[in-house]
Amino acid sequence: MTVAAVIVSSVSLPAFASPLPLQKGIYYGGGSRYIQIAAKGARLCFHGYSGRGATVASITPDPGLEGFYRINGWTDTVLYQQDLKTLLFGSTNNLLPYEADDNLSQDISGSLQQCLESNTPFQRRFDARGRLIH
Repeated sequence: MTVAAVIVSSVSLPAFASPLPLQKGIYYGGGSRYIQIAAKGARLCFHGYSGRGATVASITPDPGLEGFYRINGWTDTVLYQQDLKTLLFGSTNNLLPYEADDNLSQDISGSLQQCLESNTPFQRRFDARGRLIH
């Protein structure tokens, strides 16, 4: 397999003939930061949570950046599956690694299930106490 480098702003990412699709699972980003990626058919949804709150939103491929995905409602944030165990999250010039954590429950929350069953762009934001704020 030939590997080249793709430069997106100041981040060097591996470029393969076919970028990896997002992998379902829970990823740990340090501290209290976690991301869950869920899928139902072709529908992809994101559940990002930390001590400050949580967001559940639909995910779509970025039309301008192959292999990158956009989170509905977040204009400057992308997801990129670096390898099977590493999800990159952030702005294209500041992507942070989140590592797969297979020890955590893969349960789907009610809001995440709603996102998966929706056919339209989806976003729900919650405060640190789990109260819906948007």
